[in-house]
Amino acid sequence: MIWLWGQGKPVRLEKFQDIFGKTGAMISAMEFAKGIARCAGLTVLEATGLTGDSETDYEKKARLMIEALQEKNVVCLHLNACDEASRRGNAKAKISALEAIDFFVLSKAKKYLDSHKDCRILITSCHNAPWKKRARNKDWAPFVMAGKNVTTDDIEQFSETAAKTSEIKVGRGNELIQSFLN
Repeated sequence: MIWLWGQGKPVRLEKFQDIFGKTGAMISAMEFAKGIARCAGLTVLEATGLTGDSETDYEKKARLMIEALQEKNVVCLHLNACDEASRRGNAKAKISALEAIDFFVLSKAKKYLDSHKDCRILITSCHNAPWKKRARNKDWAPFVMAGKNVTTDDIEQFSETAAKTSEIKVGRGNELIQSFLN
């Protein structure tokens, strides 16, 4: 097989720092996320043991995130295990990934937020991907924002179902990051 590549145009993204006036970093095992980050001028942090599945080193990712926050205004931590489990139709793997993220990553993020009162945290899925459907869909994706000057609603769960009932909805990802950073 021969695959010919290179006939496209180079991606030109406006730099994150030019748009928001903030420095940023990306932690991800997925090449597409790292490529987008590089195009947007974010620093890509690499480390061994970081994968895009449930066997990733969540604790190392959380440590990298907290360390990067010492130097950067914004750190994007891209975790892919829930999406992988959903596309395989594996509810147990999705639950396991969510539990690991909660234990290793969100607990560290909350601790950081509690000790840095001027910061904010945004947790979101890239898209809605219910495990029963084994595919992404156009339904509302869940997100959580917390920290200084963040408007909240009464939803207490983080799920695809809860996202549908929230009064706070954002139609496009770029609107979400603008709302978060402004």
